[in-house]
Amino acid sequence: MDIVVKGRNVEVPDHYRVHVAEKLAKIERYDHKLIRVDVELFHERNPRQSDHCQRVEITCISRGPVIRAEACTNDFYSALDAAIAKIETRLRRAADRRRVHRGRHAPLS
Repeated sequence: MDIVVKGRNVEVPDHYRVHVAEKLAKIERYDHKLIRVDVELFHERNPRQSDHCQRVEITCISRGPVIRAEACTNDFYSALDAAIAKIETRLRRAADRRRVHRGRHAPLS
């Protein structure tokens, strides 16, 4: 799984990239066919949104559907935690849809 960390008008330090890699290592247990995970960091310039000015978007690209989550808080670390919590629930739901229940050999569409 490749992890790409990008920043739009934001400099991304190396210790934040290491922190993202440690956090995203846990989501691989839901989908072993993940190809790439894109993490984008934004800074909202709207002064009315000063308490939610740091935004993190996570996009998981795999052979199945593309799964995406985003979160806005006042710093990048808590925004990353909120976005990872969202993407874990979405990956868990996608894994449950693929799972075969009650002896059926193929899930119904």
